[in-house]
Formats: sequence, C-alpha cells, structure tokens
Amino acid sequence: MNTPFVQILKITFRHRWAIAGLFATSLMIAVLWSTNISAVLPMVDVIFQGDNLTDYVENKLTSLQTELAENQAQSSALIEIETSEVNDQLWRLEQRQETLQSQQQWYQAALPYVQQYTPGTPFGTLLLVLGFLVVGTGLKLLALAANLMLVHFVAGRSAVTLREQFFRKALHLDMES
Repeated sequence: MNTPFVQILKITFRHRWAIAGLFATSLMIAVLWSTNISAVLPMVDVIFQGDNLTDYVENKLTSLQTELAENQAQSSALIEIETSEVNDQLWRLEQRQETLQSQQQWYQAALPYVQQYTPGTPFGTLLLVLGFLVVGTGLKLLALAANLMLVHFVAGRSAVTLREQFFRKALHLDMES
C-alpha cells in the first residue's frame, strides 16, 4: 500500500520534532483559549456586582454550605421511602452531594490564597483580570506564531523533497528514452 498519500505522509513525518512541536503548540493554543474564555465569565460577574475575589469565594462557600444542607435534608427524607424511582433520585442526590463537597473543599483551599494575593477592590480585580487576559493573549499569539512557523517549515521541506523526487524521476525518464 504505497499510494502517493502514504508517500507524502512518510516524507512529512521525517520531521518528527516539528510535528511534535505542532501538536504541542496547538494544545497550548487550545488551553489558553479555553482558559481565557472560562476565566472571563466569573470575573465579569464579580466585577459587575462590585465585589472582589475574596467576597466572591466567601459567598460561593456560603451558598455551597446552604445547598449541601438542603441536599442532605432531601436525601434523608428519601431514605425512608423504598422504590426504584426514589433510589434513582437518591443516587443523583448523593452524586450531587459529592460534587458539592469537592467544590467546597476547592474553595476552602483557595480562600487563603485569594485573600492573600488578590486585590481588595473591584477596580483592582478588574485590573488583575485584564492583566491575566493580556498575558494569556500574548502567550497565545506566541504559540500561534510558533505553530505557523512549524507548519511552514514542514510544508516547505516536504515540498522541496517532493520536487527533488519528481525531478530525479523526470531526469531518469529523459535519460531512458
């Protein structure tokens, strides 16, 4: 199975490090895009409410504790009833309880760092978010530039190799006739 496409793939994959660099920079671009996008919404909520990050984390912990208590009350009420539908609801409540507990642990672990390292004013929080976005966008552009250079390198080297093979074949055909 030595089709022209397979031959081109073999030529292209001679540059393994460039291909690995392509995958690495593509992954970096994807991670930076998702980080920038996912960081904007919570920060916009915090800033438009006039809070800072410490207030946001403390409010989130309070709401998680309230939701955990409600969830616990619902599951204790459902334990007394034994039907398959109730068992399914109970399982969902237990899964939700585990999710809420893991979120609560994460926020509790993050709270000291948020209190220590983030600004105490909404304007400072806005500047922090904008700085984060500018740095993320700069890194994303650097990764994109590296990705484009690697793509052009692989494509150019593959095209040169294909031309060499083509002309070598053409010269041999000309000599044979």
